[in-house]
Amino acid sequence: MVRYARPVRRWASLTLTLLFSATVVRAQSVSLEAASIQQLAAAMDAGTITSERLVALSLARIDAYDDKGPRINAVLARNPRALEQARALDLERKTKGKRSLLHGIPVVLKDNYDTRDLPTTGGSVLLEGSLPPDDAFLVKKLRDAGAVIIAKVNLSEFASGGAFSSLGGQTLNPHDLLRSPSGSSGGTGAAIAAAFATLGLGTDTGGSIRGPSSFNGIVGLKPTHGLLSRDGIIPLALSFDTGGPMARHVSDIAVALGLLTGIDPADAATKKSDGRFDSDYTKYLDVNALKGARIGIARDFLGQDAEVDWVVEASLTAMRAAGATIVDVRLPKWLLDAKGEFYTAVRYPEFPVQLQQYLATLGPSYPKTLSELSERADRLVSPRPDGSGPNPTRWSLFKRELASGTTTDARYTSVHEYALPLVTALLDGTFTANALDAIVYPTASRRPDLINAPLDLPGGGSASGMNLANLTGFPDLIVPAGFTSDRLPVGMSFIGRAFTEGKLLGLGYAFEQRTKARRLPVHTPSLPAESIQLGKPSSGKSAMAPRKAVFILLDGIPADVIERVDTPALDEIAAAGGYARAHVGGTLGTITETPTISAPGYMSLLTSTWANKHKVRGNSNQSPNYAYWNIFRIVETVDSTKQTAIFSTWLDNRTVLLGAGRPEAGNYRLDHASDGYERDTVAYPHDPASRYIMAIDERVATDAATYIAAKGPDLSWVYLQHTDDAAHAFGDSKESDAAVQQADQRVARIWNAVKQRQALGEDWMIVVTTDHGRDPRTGKGHGGQSERERTTWITTNQPALSARFTSSRASVVDIAPSLLQFLRVSPPASVAKEMEGVSFLRLP
Repeated sequence: MVRYARPVRRWASLTLTLLFSATVVRAQSVSLEAASIQQLAAAMDAGTITSERLVALSLARIDAYDDKGPRINAVLARNPRALEQARALDLERKTKGKRSLLHGIPVVLKDNYDTRDLPTTGGSVLLEGSLPPDDAFLVKKLRDAGAVIIAKVNLSEFASGGAFSSLGGQTLNPHDLLRSPSGSSGGTGAAIAAAFATLGLGTDTGGSIRGPSSFNGIVGLKPTHGLLSRDGIIPLALSFDTGGPMARHVSDIAVALGLLTGIDPADAATKKSDGRFDSDYTKYLDVNALKGARIGIARDFLGQDAEVDWVVEASLTAMRAAGATIVDVRLPKWLLDAKGEFYTAVRYPEFPVQLQQYLATLGPSYPKTLSELSERADRLVSPRPDGSGPNPTRWSLFKRELASGTTTDARYTSVHEYALPLVTALLDGTFTANALDAIVYPTASRRPDLINAPLDLPGGGSASGMNLANLTGFPDLIVPAGFTSDRLPVGMSFIGRAFTEGKLLGLGYAFEQRTKARRLPVHTPSLPAESIQLGKPSSGKSAMAPRKAVFILLDGIPADVIERVDTPALDEIAAAGGYARAHVGGTLGTITETPTISAPGYMSLLTSTWANKHKVRGNSNQSPNYAYWNIFRIVETVDSTKQTAIFSTWLDNRTVLLGAGRPEAGNYRLDHASDGYERDTVAYPHDPASRYIMAIDERVATDAATYIAAKGPDLSWVYLQHTDDAAHAFGDSKESDAAVQQADQRVARIWNAVKQRQALGEDWMIVVTTDHGRDPRTGKGHGGQSERERTTWITTNQPALSARFTSSRASVVDIAPSLLQFLRVSPPASVAKEMEGVSFLRLP
């Protein structure tokens, strides 16, 4: 917290937090290569850029750096209708609204995804010009979400081998033109790193998303096997195959993933995801996710490149500083020695059979078996005039694949039926034995290879950890971690158990935000006019962003405790705006003097009147005086178009305290409520230690973050109780401090949801406060008029704060007038004259 006494030891981290907050919340412009999907969506909503302009900028970068300049050679085929489709989407946004955050966003596809309007070749001259009958399942998902597919990009031919294809040739690494971008999704990796598009799709069978993500210094996700459909993707080995998103930000991966999930009747593997997939993974993005996490480091994959190892160790230091516990993990030698063989024993025999099934869907002029492909390849032994030509390395592999046996051979069945479950059980047991949230390892144990270097063993062999995720089907998230001395990127892999993508995205996001290691490649710098305005529309007209507010009440935390305990989420909010001590309990010795207990504190906050007016006795909410309007009644009465919401442990907070729906309170109603969980004694069985309240607080915070991120209500109240219960039970103690830290983690989720809404162009005010302090002797009780019981605190992200706030003269009754001023809602004169609080904002 920005403490009352402002301790010097916290200022370094606070300064970094302030810089980060200013960048995220108040940035008026962002470069094209640095813009996230959420920022681009907000800019299009504000009218500062159009999809047509965004697509044009992307195509201009392809002109400058793929067709000319360094000639990265990532693009195989452009969509000739991309600008036309972008214009249509711009019109749709204006007339009907956007379909999703991907509406108008440029996307590139690895050229093994079927597209009904562009050839799908697998990078092979042997399938040149092949136009599939329809879109792949994931491609249709992208189009339905409003994405603009601007190009199909190069790959390792038929998704195996180095970043070279007979149709497209060699793709270069934009960080170092002599280095490989890795395969097989090398074209996608290079294109995203060079900012040819905001989002790309790759595929992964033995590391084909993760290698290119690491070598090109971007983010990539190999999801759990079965999370995403493979229908319409040229197969390599369906036991391992999966598609996945590649982007420059973890948040972009989260946005895309939620729009791509779903059960596909054409891919039986997706049935495994039934009940386990999410349609919104952005809710897991938490800058504090590493705090309390247990991370395993797979040290078997270190020791091959000293500079890569240094980046890994620096990354582990960053994770520890963020609150993670790092645990050394060693895998058995038999697995390290055999895993490459396990991979090959399944991958090679599956390809001929499954490719034949795909080839059957193509036109009559194309080969129908791998044998036919190999025979035709043998006849193309020299380059064509257009530069396409032989791919001896991959075409030689055709023959090994054909000679590898069948899927009924003992070699295949023994590995598929016994070895793969064994590896899965071993890795799963490693997670359990060490209580791990994730295992990390350098995605590539060595810096990016020179293009002419010998290829690694299929599936990575023992030197790489990548094929562990393929053999088990587990998810693996790659996040940029740093650079070697020769400016080559190093990626960090976060592997988790099946269907834990949300957890991995949270951990990866926290790591990304702490390290900020990604860089634009030196060979593809920014071009002129690539700055995107995120503020006022380019027309210069004043654009009044919609204002929205949420206030959070953390029950029973005195100011000295919140100032002493480490609370990074509250720190970040305060860094954006401010923190101040405040008071409850009215004015001593006057008619407004009020017991420092919960019911008066709630009523004072909600009505901006001291609670004795409400004739509250003891700690009962049963007799509130509804003549004094609360903030929700004011907002609903003055502007019924505004959406309101409450998230609370107790049903009474809405039905009694706020009086929603009661005739004596004007019959107003809230638009959304997530409350009353204390009545569900099945899901939350009551226990003497009140642990059920902690579980309910978790539910309430999750409900609030999810709803705010998705719906953005105009005014919300979040009430969390566990801190009060902990203090009553333990007083001033490490247990109470732990409860405060847990509450801060819940606040972080809601704050992250607010930031997501801010990225959409909305202006948000968040206020976090408490209702009373605690007795000075034990910290267990409250209700009296001691200084500690009366002294509370207020944290807000709003920087325009008056002297009343900055000099710590504010009180709980000042919160409602401040929220109303921010929301531009003026209470009726008869209501306003009874309000005893004063806004602490300096806003026009």
